[in-house]
Amino acid sequence: VLFMDLLEDDNFRKGPEYFRGTLMLGESLLQLDNERAAKRYLRRVVKGPDEQLADKAGYLLVEMALNEDDDIALRKLAIRIPRGKTGRTSYALGKGWIRLGDPQRAISLLDQVPAGDPLFVRSRYYQGVALTALKRYEAAKEIFRELSNITEPDATLQNVRDLSVL
Repeated sequence: VLFMDLLEDDNFRKGPEYFRGTLMLGESLLQLDNERAAKRYLRRVVKGPDEQLADKAGYLLVEMALNEDDDIALRKLAIRIPRGKTGRTSYALGKGWIRLGDPQRAISLLDQVPAGDPLFVRSRYYQGVALTALKRYEAAKEIFRELSNITEPDATLQNVRDLSVL
C-alpha cells in the first residue's frame, strides 16, 4: 500500500525512478496473483521512456495474455510492441503471432532470439511450428531433426526434444 501511495505522489511521478518503481509494483502484484492490478501498472511502464523497462513490462503483459487465452489483448499488445528488445520478449511475441495466425511475423521475431539465450531452443521449436503453418515442411523437419538430438538433462529442453520427435 505504501508503494502504491509513493507511485501516486506527484513529486515521485516526475522523478527518474518512477517507471522502475512502477515495474516493481507490477511484478509484486503478479507474485500476489493480482493480475488485474499488475496490468494497470505494467501498461504505464510500456508507455514510458525507458526502453529496457518497457520491454520487460511488455514481456510480462504478453505472457499474461498468452496464459489467459485473451487474443484481443494479445493482438493489442503485439501491435503496440512490434519487436522485442530482448530474446525473451521476441520469444513471447513470436508465440503470440503464431496463435494470432501470422506465422511469418512469428518467424521474424523468433529469429531475434540469440543462440546463447535460455529460450533459444524453445524459439527454434516454435519456428518449426510456424514453418509447418506456412507449409514449408522440409524447413520445419530440419528444425525438428536438430531439436530431436538434444542431450542436455534440463527437463524443459527434454520436453522440447520429445515434442520435436512427434
